[in-house]
Amino acid sequence: MAPSRTIGIDVRHLLTPAPSGVGLSTRALLDALIQEADERTTSFRLFANAAGVSEPLPEAWRQKQNVEVVNPRVPNRLLNAGVFALGRPYLDTLLDGVDVVWSPNVLFLNVSKQTKFALTVHDLSFVLLPETYSLRRQLWHKAVRAVELMKRADVLLAVSETTKRDLITTLEIPEERIAVVPHGVPTLAATEEQPSEWKWDASEPFLLSVSTIEPRKNLLALLQAYERLVEREAIPHKLVLAGGWGWKSSELREALRRSPVADRVCVTGYVSEAEKTWLLTRATLVAFPSLYEGFGLPPLEAFQARTPVLASSTAAVAETVGDAGLLVNPYDVGELTFGLSQLLHDPLLREEFVRRGEERLNQFSWKASARRALQAFSEMTLTERV
Repeated sequence: MAPSRTIGIDVRHLLTPAPSGVGLSTRALLDALIQEADERTTSFRLFANAAGVSEPLPEAWRQKQNVEVVNPRVPNRLLNAGVFALGRPYLDTLLDGVDVVWSPNVLFLNVSKQTKFALTVHDLSFVLLPETYSLRRQLWHKAVRAVELMKRADVLLAVSETTKRDLITTLEIPEERIAVVPHGVPTLAATEEQPSEWKWDASEPFLLSVSTIEPRKNLLALLQAYERLVEREAIPHKLVLAGGWGWKSSELREALRRSPVADRVCVTGYVSEAEKTWLLTRATLVAFPSLYEGFGLPPLEAFQARTPVLASSTAAVAETVGDAGLLVNPYDVGELTFGLSQLLHDPLLREEFVRRGEERLNQFSWKASARRALQAFSEMTLTERV
């Protein structure tokens, strides 16, 4: 019996050798989707266009009878230019006709009016905090027509209740067009590897931040809080910023250059999954003082590593962390400093947050999220486009 519905999925952002958090979460959700879907009723057509050499998709996906990979080998720059200038080609046409097109991320794409379109929204930071983006990134969001794509979508998959509320209040998206599909628990690498940029003895205690270095992550405030701790309490801990340099990072670069604790700070650059696991399992605590997130995966990674978390009290991060981490106002350096001091000097408090973190992980599951997504796709195929 042929599958009764075919879901086309744009997976171009999975073909990079250095995936971001969005790429890693998309891969995990897709893996669960393919495993959970009934092969008799659901097939997947993956748009993995790449003109040259790219990272291969998992062999386990290719071996499934209900999974087909489509790669027309057209330069993506050419495709992007066509979508930008002409609104063509339609992705459903390139996929040779599907019932639903799902894009797990905002990219250059267009879908014909005859085909249902689902789009995952990870956050609305580019709308709510445009000042944290470089001019180039702001122009990119305009070029891909991010807001228009969200308004065009038949269903938006929001990664949190906070993102759902943002879509309703900011873009006036009807609630019935939004399905909440949260992230599951990230899997730590089976092997560990010391980062190549590590510059101290492996036994040195340290505080850890894992994120791309850009203004929204609020790492300048974290550096300022760390400087106060070193000055007031002479803590032995170093500070490790694990992540690649992003946009508008010149202010932090300059602050690090001038910092009296510069020799105690290590910026690792992009870290592999094995390097990230090495850091997470050895850190005294993980600090995640982000100004805004749509979900916030690093705290869950820390919970997996049994490392206590200090996190921002902003809505989506607080929603993810719950009572399993010490929440602070990310706009208050004094409160951030006090929170770090509390965790560093109270081993019982750290143990309690580790225990709560392990319990908190039970609230998240890729399998449950895959089922939510499949339910949304199923409902889409049962209704006509307006």
